[in-house]
Amino acid sequence: MNRAGSQGIFQMRENDLEIESHSNFVSVRANVCVFRGRWMYEVTLATGGIQQLGWVPPNCPFTEEEGVGDSHDSYAYDGQRIKKWNQACGTYGEKWAPGDVIGCCLDADQGEISFYRNGRALGVAFKGIRTHTQGLAYFPGVSMSFGERSLVNLGARPMRYPLQGFLPLQAPAEGRTSCDYLVSSLERLATLLASDAGPIDPTDALIVAAHIVRPLAHMLLQPYHVENSLYPMLSRLYMQNERAFQKSLDVLSLLLEEHEHHAMLGLLMNTLSYMCRTASQVGEAPSAPLHESSSSTRDTVQSPTSLPLRMVVSMLRRASVLCDFVSRPSFDSMMEGFLTSKRPSDSDLPHLIPQVWWPWSGLSKTSLHGATSDSSGQGYADPAIFGENYVSSGNERVHMKASAERLRGMVQAHENLLLELVDLFMSNATPIGLGGSPRDAFRRWLHSLLLKNKGYVRNITPAGLTDPSVLANLFFILQRYAQPYMARTSPQDFPFWMFFDSASPADYYDFTRIGGTLGHVQKQFPVLDEEVPRATHSIPTEPEMLDIAVFLFHIVMSQVWYKQAATNMQTLNQTIQRLQDARLHDPARASKSTQDLQSKIADLVRQYEWFGASLLGMEKETMMWNTTTFLFQILSFLSISSPNTFRYVPEFYIETATDAFHTLKRSTYISLTDPAHRAGLNVVVSFFILHFPDVRIANPDMRDVLLQSVSSLLQNNEYVRVFEENSTARQHLIPSLLSSFDNFSSNAKFWIPITMILLRFWRWTGFAQLSSWTAEGSSSVFREIFRETCSSVDGNHTDLLSPFLNRLFNNLNWAVSEFLSSIRDLSGALPQIRARTALNPEQIHAMRKVSIMFELSANLLRLVEIISREVPLCFLQNELNGTRLAELLVFVANRTAGGHDAQMFADVADALATTQPTLDRLNSSSLLAPIVGTLTNLYNAETSSPQSSTLVDVLVDTPGFSLQSFEMVLSFQWDKDVAAEATEQIETFQKLARALSLHAPSLQPQASSGAVDPPEEELCPICYTISIDTTFAPCGHQSCHRCIVRHMANSSKCFFCMAEISNVVRDDPSSAANIVAEPEPAPPFDFVD
Repeated sequence: MNRAGSQGIFQMRENDLEIESHSNFVSVRANVCVFRGRWMYEVTLATGGIQQLGWVPPNCPFTEEEGVGDSHDSYAYDGQRIKKWNQACGTYGEKWAPGDVIGCCLDADQGEISFYRNGRALGVAFKGIRTHTQGLAYFPGVSMSFGERSLVNLGARPMRYPLQGFLPLQAPAEGRTSCDYLVSSLERLATLLASDAGPIDPTDALIVAAHIVRPLAHMLLQPYHVENSLYPMLSRLYMQNERAFQKSLDVLSLLLEEHEHHAMLGLLMNTLSYMCRTASQVGEAPSAPLHESSSSTRDTVQSPTSLPLRMVVSMLRRASVLCDFVSRPSFDSMMEGFLTSKRPSDSDLPHLIPQVWWPWSGLSKTSLHGATSDSSGQGYADPAIFGENYVSSGNERVHMKASAERLRGMVQAHENLLLELVDLFMSNATPIGLGGSPRDAFRRWLHSLLLKNKGYVRNITPAGLTDPSVLANLFFILQRYAQPYMARTSPQDFPFWMFFDSASPADYYDFTRIGGTLGHVQKQFPVLDEEVPRATHSIPTEPEMLDIAVFLFHIVMSQVWYKQAATNMQTLNQTIQRLQDARLHDPARASKSTQDLQSKIADLVRQYEWFGASLLGMEKETMMWNTTTFLFQILSFLSISSPNTFRYVPEFYIETATDAFHTLKRSTYISLTDPAHRAGLNVVVSFFILHFPDVRIANPDMRDVLLQSVSSLLQNNEYVRVFEENSTARQHLIPSLLSSFDNFSSNAKFWIPITMILLRFWRWTGFAQLSSWTAEGSSSVFREIFRETCSSVDGNHTDLLSPFLNRLFNNLNWAVSEFLSSIRDLSGALPQIRARTALNPEQIHAMRKVSIMFELSANLLRLVEIISREVPLCFLQNELNGTRLAELLVFVANRTAGGHDAQMFADVADALATTQPTLDRLNSSSLLAPIVGTLTNLYNAETSSPQSSTLVDVLVDTPGFSLQSFEMVLSFQWDKDVAAEATEQIETFQKLARALSLHAPSLQPQASSGAVDPPEEELCPICYTISIDTTFAPCGHQSCHRCIVRHMANSSKCFFCMAEISNVVRDDPSSAANIVAEPEPAPPFDFVD
């Protein structure tokens, strides 16, 4: 390829034929051109992203935005976007994948350009191109986006898929005919030597072999002849008789000079590495018959799946070949080739799984079939979805299951070969030279591979990373090696010292630790040698394999493979829902969209089966579960036994263990709630509970991951029972939730998932929440624990309820205020919403904000209702809490049950409910129901406890109290089912309303009696409502007692001068009380630093 005629920054390797882009858009043309005849070249894709491959004229302009196919007389094919390019673009071809070989063909005589994918014709892409024009010729050209990599073959090596009538741009090596003849002679000799019938005399065989090998020797030093003649011959011998295959290697080893044999082996292994990169592990769509005008030996490229890998394993069983291989400088790149698993593209999967079946939600079964299915493969579908004319044979589920099993079998066979390959290195610890043993060479390669691929964790991945299939294969292989170690080893025997010395193969020096950056942790929390003994030798092999497997899961399995699988599943469910909606809601317009959606679902189901075969399965998930539980055991042991050492563990250890757990939680092969997995599940649950409030975890996002994990598990009733039976959960969960409930202004925002967790324990128990809506109950165990925790102050639990209530009130004030503010912002867009016209970005943002703030407000109000039910005395016997609660309830009632704000809310809710189906829950009943529930709970508790203060008096004395608002709440038209089930609560609220109406005349007496308000200078400078009655010490500033008490719940600094307040003194001697500023209470359990 011509560096001079290029654009962008790129790197070239393999004799300037492998190109890797390091710019946003790179374009390179070759230094050879054609203007008549029929020509071709091939491009082997190392990556499957955006590339434009084709032909360009000599004056084609290359810029940062334009390349091959973007100008006149320039033509390209892009399989990532499935487009062809010639100034404009059009749909063409099929989606490509890494490892594909794209043939680019130019017929200058007919004026046509066509492309081939793995030897299969994609059709004529361009017709009528200009040819036989003075000054016009066509150069091979390649354009690619950042990080893409491809290998261009102009003819220096044999075409992977040669086409009849098309010639490579570069002339083949000389002596092909002689080389083919000598290689075929060697093939016949090896077959004869391996034959049991009439073996040839060894002396005669040696003489014949010498006459073959000596003239062949210099030819086998050329890459072209090795790939064109020797490799096809060896592949034929291997398929027919492996003994003959080994005999041919014996002959070459015996008769070639040492330097010749070494060079030949290097070229042969490089060819096998290339073939492993381009050969699918499960097969591809059938290609057209292959033809070679000058040689018949190339017909053998249509070989069985994984043949190159099987040949590699067979060759490396020979000690001499293994020793030669590990000593080569190209060992690293060839190993990556051997461990590559070419993934089938979307175009290949229909040939592997022709018929598709999928169980639909709410339907007994539904069948789908792709366009490539034969007539007997048409599927059953419910007429309500697919129409009356859709015909089915009814056997699609059986056919698809059989296809999926075959696919899993092929994947498993390929993985067994990879395991056998790695075992050749791992089981051989015999030193073979200065480089050590094959095991040492393999471990060094693993170390360099990990360092090379650290970039996978970056937001923008750099160029030059290894194919993710290599890392995935290594992940599963290394897990196998680690299983015996985990089965016989205790967590305390894991070599923790590698986290201090960066002795891990991945070199974790620049990775964030649980306690922060390594420099920070070393400075603030040094660990003495006697705390964690350092090893003087390298890490043992088995824990090293486990450590590498953890790192591989972190950089590629969770970031690439399992994320793709989860996205596939999510898209599949969404597409199924769209198809159901299309047929059920608008059948007149859905025929074309139904066909498109049906085809898309078929593709997604095939991808789902591929992910299931390659990533999942009983054996793989069992190994991953063992690894996951062992990681949590390691982390739990360190956390308890060596608190400082825990800080040094790389943060991704927690992330990996958590991600793996959630991946397995969705498993179809193992159930984590089964008794067989209960012990491991308890370890995981205990770790989540103990560490989401753990301040040693410096990253709040990581603690949030643990808290979200708890929340996610508790949405499932099976896991609720697991938590109820877990001793750590019963002892620590509720106190940890209360102490971790933070303010809305904090960065972590733990209060949102904590609210959902607490509501889960009281599911369907609030006012207007019908118990008949679900057969599943809430958690009586944790309700009782909550009641005991909030009602007791002992050595284990400090007063957790007071700071929790303070933050709850703060968050509720903020959420309701933001909700009402967003309602006002959105009210101006009501005409556009009702007319279903487009909204501007600010209005869209306001609509989203309305939905979010409404949910937060409703949930927090439900949480207040729960507290009023379980511990009502915290409101009735505490002046501050009672007053703040009354202010909140009055504020919400005034703005949702009556007045201008209530009408505005009703208008917005009605408009959104009719035009935005997802916002149909936006209604005043969701906010009023918790108010009714809270007030009835407190009224019932008040009447049963004569020591309590009067709820009615507190409400009536609240600024802004409106009897009309409460009367409108009383007259609210509840759902008939709610009214039937909540009759007792409604009657209680009626009693409260009557009591409030009796006190209503007392709201007016001050105005009628002529009472004089106190002078302004005597009023509290904070609220301007109550007289000054409290002095702060030592600064001497003053306010009313209510304001300072409320302020001290959040800050110990003076309102005015920001001085630290030591205590406050009420001016009224009869109510003198000192309030000492105290810090926030500590978590219910302490960790020793």
